[in-house]
Amino acid sequence: MTPDADWIQALAAVCDQTSQAAAARKLGISTASISLLLRGTYTADTTRMEAKVRSFLIAEARSCPVLGEIPLTRCFEEQTAPYFPSPLRGDLYRACRSCTHRSFLEIS
Repeated sequence: MTPDADWIQALAAVCDQTSQAAAARKLGISTASISLLLRGTYTADTTRMEAKVRSFLIAEARSCPVLGEIPLTRCFEEQTAPYFPSPLRGDLYRACRSCTHRSFLEIS
């Protein structure tokens, strides 16, 4: 991980505007993790953190084979939603499990 990555800069900007505690609550991670990320000393894999920042703070979009262009937050919700019997939910359930953007499935 490079400390100047765009998602780290987005995280730092949100922390400057609010606080590290507010950003941590929004992302569902600890303030200690945010502090380590911002200092560039976070030693664990940053994939989960990057996905959360990109999803909830940067509001990037992805192309879904079922829904079309959707925000990353919706992608996250669909990937982690349980299956229930409906044609749309079934299509989404199958599409999410074979999607190339499976990053959220590994982190949830």
